[in-house]
Amino acid sequence: MPTKRKPNATPRPFSESSWLPWPDMLSAGVRIRFKILAELYELIEDAIASRTADIEKTYRAAETDSCRDRNEVEEYGEYLAEELHQLEDIKREASLLHAVSLYHRLENELKTIFAWRFNGLADPQKKHLMWRVHNWKDFQKLTKTHFSFDVASVAHFHAVNKLRCIANAVKHKQGNVTRELHGLTGWPPNRPIEVANVDLKRLREACVRFFSDFSEKAERSMEKMFGNPAKARK
Repeated sequence: MPTKRKPNATPRPFSESSWLPWPDMLSAGVRIRFKILAELYELIEDAIASRTADIEKTYRAAETDSCRDRNEVEEYGEYLAEELHQLEDIKREASLLHAVSLYHRLENELKTIFAWRFNGLADPQKKHLMWRVHNWKDFQKLTKTHFSFDVASVAHFHAVNKLRCIANAVKHKQGNVTRELHGLTGWPPNRPIEVANVDLKRLREACVRFFSDFSEKAERSMEKMFGNPAKARK
């Protein structure tokens, strides 16, 4: 009967020079994927801006059209104003959903690191631990237990924590400010998140830098715990 492996069983290193896939390679891939998310969001922004410009141009043309009476122009203007309002709603929803996608992407990228850390475990143990990575409190505990550093010490921790709270507010509170998000930002609680306060570009960059620093800390931790990866491959 095979011996049950312990939770801290020595993982298999990626190469003779590192326990994890090379940090530069990991971070480069993450940066590319976040850039793709940014480009997708920019397509939505451009489409909304283009449609808004078309509506404004159409209304100006209607105002100067001598064939239309004043009442008709006003009714048409109300119709176009409603469409503009709908476009603003779409823009808000797209911005908030983009924030959700950023945090979800970061969670999945971090799971890659934990998958390498736990690759020496039996599948049931590994599956259970990997499932816990998506829970913020468990993620911090797992990092402390299996990598021996605090998540709060990772670069851009506060920005990522803010992003997490924004994502949770969108998913669970219809985009209204939660108590936790209020505590971090001072934004009015139980009120819709002001999209103008959500710097998506800064949050995207924070995710990339957070991942890069986390992966470097994780690599150093594994070498300290398990020694030279070249010896472990023999």
